[in-house]
Amino acid sequence: MPSDPSGVTPKGVLTRPAPDWFDDNIGTGGYVWNGAQPAGVDQYVTVGLYNDAVSGVALKVYAIYVSADGGGGFGFYFVKGPVGTLSAQCAPLRPDHGSPYGKIYYQQATVAANAVNPFNVGPYLGMIGSSGFDSFTVTSPFPLFIVPVGYTLVGTNVTVGSTVGVNFWYQQSNE
Repeated sequence: MPSDPSGVTPKGVLTRPAPDWFDDNIGTGGYVWNGAQPAGVDQYVTVGLYNDAVSGVALKVYAIYVSADGGGGFGFYFVKGPVGTLSAQCAPLRPDHGSPYGKIYYQQATVAANAVNPFNVGPYLGMIGSSGFDSFTVTSPFPLFIVPVGYTLVGTNVTVGSTVGVNFWYQQSNE
């Protein structure tokens, strides 16, 4: 039976906190778009976490970091398949582990000033706000989103901006 550094041998069942038993399956990835904001136009971006697993592995998103220099934050929704241009493969939390499932895709559009965001394709399932010229992180003890195989969790800035981005922190789990 395990014992603690004080030399006391515990009696009964030893429990471990959740982060201790699923931390080997954690991945992270994101994208920040930084472009000059031309006069008379608005710029919108999407950053998506695509689940590229072949079967049975869901990506449970536990934290999202958003940066939106115009404020407003990001709205999130799901799309089947990848959306935009591949940016990068996600990285493991531990550098001695192989790459996790999950790829980051992005796209950017410049539209006429005061035009509608072309990436606002439906109702948001969630929104993470940020004050102007700032960022915000949401971390949760339960999944904020669960990305099934073949789907992308897409975030788009709700107000215009020249520096916008999203980073995801997630666990791979068998479903």
